[in-house]
Amino acid sequence: MKISLNRINDDFLFECTNSQGNSILLDNTTQPGAKGVSPMESVLMAVAGCSGIDVVSILKKQRQEITDFKAEVEGERIPVDDAKPFKSIKVKF
Repeated sequence: MKISLNRINDDFLFECTNSQGNSILLDNTTQPGAKGVSPMESVLMAVAGCSGIDVVSILKKQRQEITDFKAEVEGERIPVDDAKPFKSIKVKF
């Protein structure tokens, strides 16, 4: 697995691309006019995507009919020195 990151402008806009050419924009969403999601938001999106794939895979193996699937992920951050890591992450299906 390989990801590349390319800075798009003089601020904080980056394009991240995987080996298949799929990409997302990362930006500092605290700035007005942000064009992408923040890196920490992308972590929460990845949690939602990974857990969603797992849940749907389990339901399919159980031959359950899936008519809809939604998830909400909420992260709480705490300041530690110059960083703000997640204190907790809650996933709701």
